[in-house]
Amino acid sequence: MNFALKSLPANYLKFANYFRIQPTLKMSVSSSSSKLEEISIPMPWGHIAGKLRGNTNSEAVLCLHGWQDNCNTFDTLLPMLPPDKFYVLIDLPGHGKSSPYPQGLFYSMYCYVDLVERIRKHFSWSTFNLLGHSLGGNVSTVYSSAFPEYVERLIMIDTFGIHPYSIKKTPDQLRNSIEKYHNYEQDNRPEKEYTYEDAKKRLGTANPTLTERSLDILLERGLQKKENGSYFFSRDFRHTLPHPCYISGTQAPYFIRRITAETLRILADDGFVKMYVTDQTRPLHAMLQSCFSDANCHLEEISVPGNHHVHLNTPENCAQQISAFLQRPPVKQTSSI
Repeated sequence: MNFALKSLPANYLKFANYFRIQPTLKMSVSSSSSKLEEISIPMPWGHIAGKLRGNTNSEAVLCLHGWQDNCNTFDTLLPMLPPDKFYVLIDLPGHGKSSPYPQGLFYSMYCYVDLVERIRKHFSWSTFNLLGHSLGGNVSTVYSSAFPEYVERLIMIDTFGIHPYSIKKTPDQLRNSIEKYHNYEQDNRPEKEYTYEDAKKRLGTANPTLTERSLDILLERGLQKKENGSYFFSRDFRHTLPHPCYISGTQAPYFIRRITAETLRILADDGFVKMYVTDQTRPLHAMLQSCFSDANCHLEEISVPGNHHVHLNTPENCAQQISAFLQRPPVKQTSSI
């Protein structure tokens, strides 16, 4: 289904106008290009914004950022990665410079997986690699399960790949999500405006793992400037609302065991494990680890110094490991599907 702008709700049109949603064409990249080039990929609801580096005929690496970040999250890491790859960095829907979903629709893990498949088709990749941080790593993992034949290598930065929820809470989770989305649609509060420094302070308070430099890097793509000189966050507020559906601990093994991509998981010493793994959740994460061991994905796991944004704050702590993983000869695999 194609959404004509004139058919969308007025409140969406106002929001979308900031992103200059319009028909766009696929952009080409010179075969000798080593610079990042902006792209805008047409989608049924608007467009996906992002950046490219490299030769379109080279091995592709799709880079997916974390929750409420944007594709600038890879700006410091990318120069340290092998130059002979074709890197595609995108802003997920409603992040950075990408169009949000229209009002009345939900965000969910399954929507993001759908997006990755749309990106693959856009570039006509027969196979490609996935590099994801946090939420982006989870999206990469679930996509690699649903479409295992397309993914050669899977790289997760500071995530276990799936963040399962209790299946017993599914009905309550669904209701909670619907009610909060409906309440948001009925709330006509004006968007908050900030000075640049106030916006930076807000982002830093919410993300204490980010350095001053990292805050500036994310804000370069994460803020929009108004005519009066003030700023507002470009990300869709609905990302703070609960999703209507999650992958449960019961479902997780069936996803993970389908993955055939060679897999690298990088965990920061002061990152995900320290923040989220507790005595209560440790058995669940041990189960996920066991599932990866049972899969045909040749999982490698390494720990590096740093925090949850290690790839952005101190990319030198993980760039060498990622580069070696991308450049090594493939390990022979036999499908377990």
